[in-house]
Amino acid sequence: SALWLSAEDEHGRVFTNTETYGGFPDPHFFPGPLPEIGQIPTQEDVLNFNTIFKVTSSDILAHIDDAQDGTIDHPQKSIYGWPAVGNEHFEDIHGFQPNFGPEGGAHFIELPGSENGIYEPHLGEYPHVESLTKDVVPGEITWVVYNTAHNQNMKYGIDSSLVLEIQQTSYAFDCDDAILKTTIFHDYKVISRSKVHFPKFHFGLWMDP
Repeated sequence: SALWLSAEDEHGRVFTNTETYGGFPDPHFFPGPLPEIGQIPTQEDVLNFNTIFKVTSSDILAHIDDAQDGTIDHPQKSIYGWPAVGNEHFEDIHGFQPNFGPEGGAHFIELPGSENGIYEPHLGEYPHVESLTKDVVPGEITWVVYNTAHNQNMKYGIDSSLVLEIQQTSYAFDCDDAILKTTIFHDYKVISRSKVHFPKFHFGLWMDP
């Protein structure tokens, strides 16, 4: 499957970004965030974010239990390496410091009294899914971020293109329900970094049955 995206500007001109089988040999999506308009990711950015960040319910529940006494005795790589805003442990684990825009990175739960918008796993904060309530912990959560900044295949030749950052959170549940346990959910956050304003935007998913 692949994303099919289109937008219409104020003059009625339509821009599209579509793929089928991974875009080979001309991919339309590239790993990494776009912190600001006009910024083009470097090769290092692409390589750094060419990964899937993953955490399991057992990691999260163990972390929550470990934090009950106010001290983390057994730091877990998946928790401490979560790609969330302000995570001071991220670089120690992954070897680089992510640069997110004002929309932030992966979602997380903040502790009461520590709601500062900064991910602090050493205080007991942990990864989560933005669309779920706090008490629901999926069996597994993955997070990736990619963009269209290097795709200059414009439908119309003006000094702009459909430049987007896409943050994708995928999750599944470890349960006894026959349907739910075989279902994978995907949440997409699409952020425009285009120089042109698009009043209309359409999001679709291409699949080969």
